[in-house]
Amino acid sequence: HEFIVHRRKNKKTATGRVAKDCEMKTLFVIPDGILAEASQKEREAWEQNQHPITHTVVSYQPPPDVREKDVLVLADGNGNGRRFQVQGIENPGGNSLYAIYYVLERMDVYGN
Repeated sequence: HEFIVHRRKNKKTATGRVAKDCEMKTLFVIPDGILAEASQKEREAWEQNQHPITHTVVSYQPPPDVREKDVLVLADGNGNGRRFQVQGIENPGGNSLYAIYYVLERMDVYGN
């Protein structure tokens, strides 16, 4: 599956709290993402770190600058699609040849 990477921009409110300002499409694309539901063991481990996950995305051609809190959009061809917030990234080989993205599917995160 092809995932389009969106970067979230934040702003401070009048009271000093951080709030989402907008979401911008980046030039980064994950062309070969393999989406899978996270195992129960993975879910529990991430939940203990206060970063719940629902899925993993594996890429053998990872773009260089995907960050935590970015949103991966699995496009459906109509400009819509499922959205996944990146909670963590693992580089198992240490050589950036592939990556595992630990993501939380979000129904309430929409781009501007």
